[in-house]
Amino acid sequence: MITGTFCEQGAARLIFDFDFCLDTGDSKSVCYRQPPYGIHERKIMNAHIQILEDNDWIYDCEGTWGSLLLLAPKPYQEGCTDINDFVWHLGVIYRPLNGVTKSFEYPTHSVLVV
Repeated sequence: MITGTFCEQGAARLIFDFDFCLDTGDSKSVCYRQPPYGIHERKIMNAHIQILEDNDWIYDCEGTWGSLLLLAPKPYQEGCTDINDFVWHLGVIYRPLNGVTKSFEYPTHSVLVV
C-alpha cells in the first residue's frame, strides 16, 4: 500500500523521475466500486486529490482499473475535537492489483573482486 501525507500547498516538484510498468499478464482488470464515504470523508479526500491534481502528480483517466481509497487520521491527535483540525493520511489500497501483478526478479550478476 502506498500512503502519503500532504501539506495544504502540496509539493510542486516530482520526487521520482522515472516511469514504471506493472506486468499483469492477461488477467482481467481489477476495479472496485467506491464505498459510500461519509460527508466529511468525501470533503477531505477531494481536497487531497485536488492538491495531487494541481501538482500534476495524478490525472483523470478512463481506464478499467481502479483501487479503493483509505482515509486515516494521523496518530496522536487526541486533543483535537473538530474534524477540520485533524491531519489526515490518504492512502490507496493496491492489494487486489498486487494479486494479479507478476513478480519481477532482478537478474543476478557475478562480481569479480580483484
